[in-house]
Amino acid sequence: MRKLFVLAMAILIAVIFTAPSGAGAAAAHRVVFIIGLSNYTVDGLEKNMDAAAFLENGRTYVPVRFLANSLGIADSDIGWDGASQTATLTMTGYNPVTVSMRVGSNDLIVGEKMSVMDVTPLLRKGRVYLPARFVAEAFGYGAGWDESAQAVLIGPPGALPEPPSPTWQVRYDQRDVSTSYGTLHANLIFVNMNNPHVEIRPVLAEDRIGKSEELSSMAERSGAVAAINGTYFNAYDQNDLLPHGTLAADHTYFHLGGEGTLGVNESNRVFIGKYTPEITGGSGGSWVWPNWWYAWGVNHVYSDDAIVIFTPAYKDGMTPAGRTCVTVRNNMVAGIAAGQARIPQDGYVIWYGPNNSERSDQFSIGKQVDYKISYKENPSINFKSAIGNYPLLLLGGQTAVGEVSESKLTIAAPRSFAGVDRDNILVLGMVDGADVWGLAELTKNLGLKDALNLDGGASCGLYYSGQYITQPGRPLSNCLAVVIN
Repeated sequence: MRKLFVLAMAILIAVIFTAPSGAGAAAAHRVVFIIGLSNYTVDGLEKNMDAAAFLENGRTYVPVRFLANSLGIADSDIGWDGASQTATLTMTGYNPVTVSMRVGSNDLIVGEKMSVMDVTPLLRKGRVYLPARFVAEAFGYGAGWDESAQAVLIGPPGALPEPPSPTWQVRYDQRDVSTSYGTLHANLIFVNMNNPHVEIRPVLAEDRIGKSEELSSMAERSGAVAAINGTYFNAYDQNDLLPHGTLAADHTYFHLGGEGTLGVNESNRVFIGKYTPEITGGSGGSWVWPNWWYAWGVNHVYSDDAIVIFTPAYKDGMTPAGRTCVTVRNNMVAGIAAGQARIPQDGYVIWYGPNNSERSDQFSIGKQVDYKISYKENPSINFKSAIGNYPLLLLGGQTAVGEVSESKLTIAAPRSFAGVDRDNILVLGMVDGADVWGLAELTKNLGLKDALNLDGGASCGLYYSGQYITQPGRPLSNCLAVVIN
């Protein structure tokens, strides 16, 4: 009797999870949703949504109606209880299955059975989004994820659809955006950072700190399909031209700044926020005192009291005159001298300013030397590329400008920005005339999650597909480039 019961239960479970509709027709559907796109495919046919699938905490979310329809559920079998914020999906047929999920709840109810998910349905701008995998599997489908295409694949277990080729890369658009400051006309470049072939990175004028170059020239020699002006720089002193914010590419830091930062990690995820870089050094294989050391910055002297790391990207390859210059080649101390030092191509110089009183005697010829750059707010974060500036415009969809008084920020002028939405779509944009509060409101009304102000005024420039959209009024110190690998 017990064997018959176990057999009956096995058959029942098989029916529930492999034949969700009469004759199993719905289970034969093969569906592909791609992150950031408002179109999807069902059995090879492209269909459109009025919203896009997105990733949150490693899970794919799809608007409830389109997810249900793709699995063979009719609109009439989709229920919504606004009071309890519960979505109910019913697949009718020989063996009907009803699935219920509530916004903000981890409970998944299939028929009369409840299980716990590690995510919850979301409600955004009046629209309900469901976690695709849990819904698909509740109706007996298999679900998979393709990282390169940023696509969720749904189909019969063991017979998922083939992943699509990587999706769209870069798009240009113009929009008139209503704000409380009036309607602002914006030129916008949308960059799909979910596409693994897309890369963004700062480009230095002449590949050096303290030089200037036309934006189009930087874009063309770096192979960029799009580029925008970068961080502030000292445009009014041709003997200086040093930038303001953090600049890093391929894990190499060329300059540091302490305000807002846009960083991209190895997975192409974009982060924008307050990230303060810190330099920590070690010698002789030890990172503790007396072998521990630190520096104030990279390739920029702000004070004669400073300790600075000078890399081969600095100007013409010579440090300023200092109290002590520790020359490091291949992570070994190769020279210690006063005055100026030539920066080696295979190393760097640790520079102690003329008025610096800190000890430098932990260094000796032939001693191993290392340093690392981390961020005070999140020491574990590791950016492949980064650019910094101020002020932050948005954080978490809310204005983050705060109090500013500099006239270059408070007057209506050409301005540029970089922002990212919740789907990891990067937006590079320019407006002809706004202050930073107006720019922040514009980025918010574009639906961005986080945004950072870039340089403005005569430095504003936007380049796309081999030509200027807006030409800067002067050569620039740096830019942010979009490259397709």
